[in-house]
This record gives sequence, C-alpha cells and structure tokens, in this order.
Amino acid sequence: MTERALDRRHQDGAIRGTALALLILVGLGGWNYQKSYRADLENHRSLPFANYSTDDLQSLRFAYSEELERSQVIYGQRRSALGRGGGKSAPSARLAERVAALERSQASAGALREARADLAQHEARLRDVDAELERRRQTLPFLRLHLERLLRLDHDPAQSSG
Repeated sequence: MTERALDRRHQDGAIRGTALALLILVGLGGWNYQKSYRADLENHRSLPFANYSTDDLQSLRFAYSEELERSQVIYGQRRSALGRGGGKSAPSARLAERVAALERSQASAGALREARADLAQHEARLRDVDAELERRRQTLPFLRLHLERLLRLDHDPAQSSG
C-alpha cells in the first residue's frame, strides 16, 4: 500500500472512532436527560411556580412579602410574651395554681412554635418565588433547564438551582 492510502485509512479510522465516541456520548446524554426529567416529574416541588405568568409571580411575591412581615411581627410578639411570662410559681403555691401556670406556659410555647412554623413556611415560599423569578431573568431559561437536565449527575431536582 502506498503512503497516501495508509494516511487515508488512518483518517477513516479516526473519523469512525470520533463518530463512535460522539454516538456514545449522545446516547449517554439522552439517557441522563431522561433520568433527570423523570426525577423532575417525580418531585413536583422542583419548579413549583413554573406555570405561573411573570405578572402573577410578581403579585404573589408581593403577597408573600406582606405575609412574611406579618408573620415576623406575630413571632416577635409571641416570643417576647413567652420571655416575660410569669416566672416560676413559688413552692408554697397551691398545686392547682402551679398546674394552671404550666398550662399557660405550654400554650404560649405552642403558639410560639406555630408562629415559627408559619414564618418558616412564608420564608420558604418567598424563596421559591424569588428563585423562579431569577430563573426567568437569566438568558434563555428554557435552554438552561434542558442543559441542566442533560448534565445533572445527582438527579435530585431539589438540589439543582432551577
């Protein structure tokens, strides 16, 4: 064989090897995309506000901000009320008085836990809305979502940055 024919066979082999590697890469990418897509479908909280319009999201953000402020005020009031609540009852106090003081203390603590839970829920929802708005501000958000699904390795949509 001539040197030119050997070069041609070498080039053909390189092209076939590159094409095979590219085909394997595309196949693995498609498989990874499907896994990521299924994980997104199973976890409906990954993009909870994706179907809302941007105007609706702005309104929702405003409403959650107001609710968050209101929850912060309520939490602060209940926290300070628990802090300044009646001190320990004297050992000489009657048993009924001590039981009543304990029940008041437990009720105040329960109200504080409830206010803290409301506050945390409003903070989380506001973060979700802000994340969706930020995702929409990015360049080509739909393309970014597809590329993220293609390249994601953990398949846990809650860990992704939507």
